[in-house]
Amino acid sequence: METARGESYTSRDMTTPEARAVHAAVATLERPRERLMTRGTSALTNSELLAVMLRTGMRGRPALDVARDMLVAFGGVRALLAADAGSLAKVKGIGAARAASSRRSWSS
Repeated sequence: METARGESYTSRDMTTPEARAVHAAVATLERPRERLMTRGTSALTNSELLAVMLRTGMRGRPALDVARDMLVAFGGVRALLAADAGSLAKVKGIGAARAASSRRSWSS
């Protein structure tokens, strides 16, 4: 995973408590929801915006990964927004309930 500046989270020295605290603070500021609030929609990718809308991922997979899977499965934003709930529900991590609520929110 990378920060907005292209730095790898895993490349930082995490041996001291201070380093871990700085890492946690930076990681929080780099999360899509926080960037949306501080920088607006233009600072986020389509995957990140979709992850914010999804709110949560699934066990072992963060919302950002599920969002990326959705965009790949449908070939982009336009096709994703045009997809019916049944098609959305076939994406791992979405399911019928989330597919129905997503369709409802995108249609408004």
